[in-house]
Amino acid sequence: MKLAASSWSVHRALEDGKMTQQDFILKCSREWHLDGVELLDRHFPRPTKNYLRELKRICTCEGLTISCIAVSNDFGKPTAAERRDEVDKVRKWIEAAAFLGAPVIRVFAGSAQERPEQIRPKMVENLRRCSDSGEEAGVILGLENHGGFTQKPEDLLNILREVDSKWLMHVLDTGNYGDHSYDSIEKTLPEAVHVHAKVIKLDGLDYGRIMTLLRKYKYQGFLSVEYEGKGEEVGETSRAIAMLRGHLRQ
Repeated sequence: MKLAASSWSVHRALEDGKMTQQDFILKCSREWHLDGVELLDRHFPRPTKNYLRELKRICTCEGLTISCIAVSNDFGKPTAAERRDEVDKVRKWIEAAAFLGAPVIRVFAGSAQERPEQIRPKMVENLRRCSDSGEEAGVILGLENHGGFTQKPEDLLNILREVDSKWLMHVLDTGNYGDHSYDSIEKTLPEAVHVHAKVIKLDGLDYGRIMTLLRKYKYQGFLSVEYEGKGEEVGETSRAIAMLRGHLRQ
């Protein structure tokens, strides 16, 4: 397994202008000595070809893999036009990921506030369309357990089964299953291509237990630290990385 950090870990600093995306990348390589970096779509200041080209150069020179681009789409939008826009958004980021050499993009199923039973089949079809685009580009889509249509592990597994594409896999967020985290993690872990190691406080989730599950199912991908607490982001992310690094050495 390899360690990465998600830019969500420092989202307040990025969104307040106290840190740039490139500052975050350099911190991942030079201070935290990570193997990879996960970048959220909203943290790209301008996803132009020139900007992406420079970003790719920096990551290559720093020895960092862009492990995942996290796309914040919603296929539960109420109108067909809105859902088409969401498909276009995902396809745009598939192209960007292919250019950057990122093997995975994170996607959401979304959440339908109205008529969920009618919108769900359309969500599945849109995931299928995007998976076809991912296959053409050589980029795997990872469906995150993120509430809404993926509230329970069975919900997520049913979606994967219905889409039926080896280019749609799973981004496992260790903190998004609520009170039944460990049993739920074990149910969807075999489908995981990328893992968000969620940390709200260091003594929250039992990462010794989670690491046992990861090893049981021979997970070999990235553990992407996703600090989501209210503390000072850089310091708490540093401590979370050190904690996970300790577990990896055991």
